[in-house]
Amino acid sequence: MTEEVKDLLTHRVKDNPFCKVMRMEVTHVEEGKLTMMVDICEDCHTNIYGYVHGGVFSGMADTACGVCCFTTGVRVITLDMNLNYIKNVRAGTRVFCYAEILQKGNKIMRTHCRIEDGEGTLLVDGNLSFYIIGEEDI
Repeated sequence: MTEEVKDLLTHRVKDNPFCKVMRMEVTHVEEGKLTMMVDICEDCHTNIYGYVHGGVFSGMADTACGVCCFTTGVRVITLDMNLNYIKNVRAGTRVFCYAEILQKGNKIMRTHCRIEDGEGTLLVDGNLSFYIIGEEDI
């Protein structure tokens, strides 16, 4: 994968309105793998108990795995998402979502992700499936 393609995918995330609101940032990209990072903020990411809202983790997983699919040159839409919430964190924590492609078929892609804090503690483990809707112009 060229640096130009890596830059294109990174900028697509930066320009995505949802990613802007959620303050998501790509920290690593290669074909079939992607890492995203979010610094958890009280004003944006937490629930009424002061912990990360589950929707932040699911949005992170969906975005990271979807962009991971783009690295293979296809456009996708989410079919299903199965997340196991293992542990939670509070504001001030940096979290990382590590996404990878498990299988690419003619119409379906299967991915895996794990979300960890900066210490490597597993917070969320998930599997997501995507439907391939066409080629991605990368």
